[in-house]
Amino acid sequence: MKRCPTCQRTYADDSQKFCANDGTPLVADEAPAFDPEATVMSSSKAIIEDASSQSAAPPLPPTQYFTPDAGSAQPEPGIHQSTPPPAQGGAPSWPPAQQQQPPPYYPQAGMPGAQPQPPPWQGGQPQQQQPQQPQQPQVVDVRKDKKILEQVEQIKKKGKPLQPGQTPTLTSVAVVLGETTNVTNGNFISPYGQSPSGGYDFTIQPVAYVPLDQGGNIISGGIYLQEEIAVNGGPKQQLPPDSSLPAPPGLGGVFIDMQLIARGMSVLNVKQDVYLAQPSTNTKVMVGTNTIVQTPPQGKTPGSFSITIGPTTRGTIR
Repeated sequence: MKRCPTCQRTYADDSQKFCANDGTPLVADEAPAFDPEATVMSSSKAIIEDASSQSAAPPLPPTQYFTPDAGSAQPEPGIHQSTPPPAQGGAPSWPPAQQQQPPPYYPQAGMPGAQPQPPPWQGGQPQQQQPQQPQQPQVVDVRKDKKILEQVEQIKKKGKPLQPGQTPTLTSVAVVLGETTNVTNGNFISPYGQSPSGGYDFTIQPVAYVPLDQGGNIISGGIYLQEEIAVNGGPKQQLPPDSSLPAPPGLGGVFIDMQLIARGMSVLNVKQDVYLAQPSTNTKVMVGTNTIVQTPPQGKTPGSFSITIGPTTRGTIR
């Protein structure tokens, strides 16, 4: 047997001297040692002739990899193309086109060389979707209102120390309007840490009344508060109702009056007088008359407050 050293085609007839394919002198066919790194050369004509001697292979199933011939149609969606098609004219393109990536989890059956990817669950069981945590209801703690806390700190910085032996005497009251907050299905914490049960739609704004001594310092104890209000032109009401039980001293000397109106209520026009009293010095300070318009939330429109603080008047307890 002889072999063409150029195209590697073999001839059983030892009398054959030249390759019928490319005219190269034939050599004796001696089986070379196996070299896994060797490159096998073959001519397109030999491949065609060998292929013609075999029966036609069945068409590839749609899940197999394939490389289309030059000028053939592109693979249909879902079919992986293992190598880019050659450029027009038979010359390979460079740089080669990037291969498509295999499917993200399990490749379709019959894809040669496809490496299955791990499933998105462990132990073969689908991962149960974690239920979403219910949104926590909004809670407004009027004791932590940012505007009030900031202004109280400024008042503390501006205060002047009293002379030794000088008694702190109620001299004036600073009024600080807090932030307006609209709440949906939420709740609030009162100045004394109380909170009603359930959830409500409402608008709230705290107003701080800060008693000051003759040096502008906050009086932290011994001050009591009462107020009188008239709603929509009605008669005056005293709060707390019992005049012998005024509101206890506020936290750190700061009293917080909550302006609050809930969804479904009507607009309220309020006239308000606020009294701060210091029984130890028989002194009181009245702030008012204050004018307050409370507008409840309606539909998508948030509620609001319009607050006008009246003058401050100092007097004695009757």
